[in-house]
Amino acid sequence: FNLDKLLVGWLLGMQAHGVYYFAVSAGDGLSLGLTSALASSSYAYLAEARLTVAEMVERFDQALRRLALPISGLILAQAFAVFLYVPLLFGEKWAPETAVVAILCLSATTKPWLDLSSQLLRAAGLSGREFAASCLYTAVFIVFISIGFRRGLLEGVVVLSITTIVMQLLFAAWARRCVLHNAVGVRDASEAPPSA
Repeated sequence: FNLDKLLVGWLLGMQAHGVYYFAVSAGDGLSLGLTSALASSSYAYLAEARLTVAEMVERFDQALRRLALPISGLILAQAFAVFLYVPLLFGEKWAPETAVVAILCLSATTKPWLDLSSQLLRAAGLSGREFAASCLYTAVFIVFISIGFRRGLLEGVVVLSITTIVMQLLFAAWARRCVLHNAVGVRDASEAPPSA
């Protein structure tokens, strides 16, 4: 969560680091609060002992529709509202940075998908796979944003957002597929007790 800040400071200097830190605080504060609440509440919903793999994945799909999509919509709305609230709340001197804040907001639209997918893997006994995917994601993230931030702050934020959105959506699809084929300690549908 903090590698981007280190890379911005290292590649672009302290002034750009300050602007970036402001943009993260002004843009991602609300979204991170919402997605953290989603992550902490979804594990129990996905990890009930009586669930089969199919039922767990169905609950995951329902959570994506009922929770992740609306939260993503709120974050998207916030990205558009940035152009109004940044100059109003923080002053006109920050108005030139609204594009950076808005693009960073957009990068958070898929964070609920990432959080739900992580909880799904943990509930299915696949936390090792989550860790491996996280390592891969971090490596790809470092490479792409290092290239982007070498061109400038706005360019780097655009690359960061595209990389984040693509990687998080791919992770969600992979996690769902992984659970369907590799869940550990979760009953298969064939083991479900007959309905009364």
